[in-house]
Amino acid sequence: MLITCPQCLTNYDVPFVLEETGQKVKCAKCGCVWEIDNGNVKPEPENLPNLDENADFGFEFLPRPEIKEPNPASLTAFQDFLKQSEKKSPVFLKWIRPLYFLSLLFIAASIYLFFFHPAIKSPVTLQTLAYQSVEKDYVSYLVLQTAAYNNTDKDIVPKTFTVRFSDQDDRLLTTTTVSSPVDVLPANGMEKIDLEIERPPSQTAKAVVTLTKFETR
Repeated sequence: MLITCPQCLTNYDVPFVLEETGQKVKCAKCGCVWEIDNGNVKPEPENLPNLDENADFGFEFLPRPEIKEPNPASLTAFQDFLKQSEKKSPVFLKWIRPLYFLSLLFIAASIYLFFFHPAIKSPVTLQTLAYQSVEKDYVSYLVLQTAAYNNTDKDIVPKTFTVRFSDQDDRLLTTTTVSSPVDVLPANGMEKIDLEIERPPSQTAKAVVTLTKFETR
């Protein structure tokens, strides 16, 4: 017959005679004592010696370490370290919208000035009619015969003219300022002007005359 220790669950093979007499048995492994009564297990507690509270078991209990509260500054720094960095857009993206509106404004102003705003006319229009070279006192002069048109309703008193000399490739050679040989350009009228330029550049292919200083009355 097989019996099982109720404490450590160790199995034993015992004769059937023990089952009939109801003899007590003791576990050889854990020392548990129980009675076999018609197959019913009635364990009895084992008498264990009383333990001395002051007995030396070969070890000692260490004091529990004191847990210190963390420094708030260190917690803040740790939270900042774990905080996800904010995604910053590139600086040039902030200027795209203002530049876009400025370009639209510039285009609109250009269209208005080109198509709707009347061109500002120069008060005097100069046109070179002819030129010739002359010598006076062994000095060469270039005489420009120019027609001056007064485009205003007021008389204009010219003071100085500027002549721009350029070569065949329209490259600037020099500029010369000449005093006006006439006193008044009548309103809405035309006046012929002869401008004398001393020692003009030898490579001159083109001469352009402009009125640089004048008064109105």
